[in-house]
Amino acid sequence: MSTSTIETMYWLTSGAVALWMAAAAISIFLNKEFIHHAIVRLGYPAYFPYLLGTAKAIGMLFILLPVAPQLKLISYAGAGFELIAATVSYYVVDRKFSEWIKPIVLLALVATAYIIWEWREQLIG
Repeated sequence: MSTSTIETMYWLTSGAVALWMAAAAISIFLNKEFIHHAIVRLGYPAYFPYLLGTAKAIGMLFILLPVAPQLKLISYAGAGFELIAATVSYYVVDRKFSEWIKPIVLLALVATAYIIWEWREQLIG
């Protein structure tokens, strides 16, 4: 694959991950009721959305900005851990396919973005 192809794939996938993280963080900090209700319904404490929103905002910045590779790795891993926890939480509480499939789809996107980031890092040096 050419460098320009990998660069394009990197920005498309990582941009999509960053957009998801930004939208989630903004929704949390704007106190969107559906997010707070869903998190509390899953059994997490009422303050948890703010921790999650802060982590997503920081992770989004680390993914988009030119920072140390370790910070990008932590951001992708954190997003992955959060989505695995969301999948398990939705499955245990709801057992509705329509609920727990959403974080799995996002997890596939995060994993794809991470793999492409690794390819890009290998090319850049």
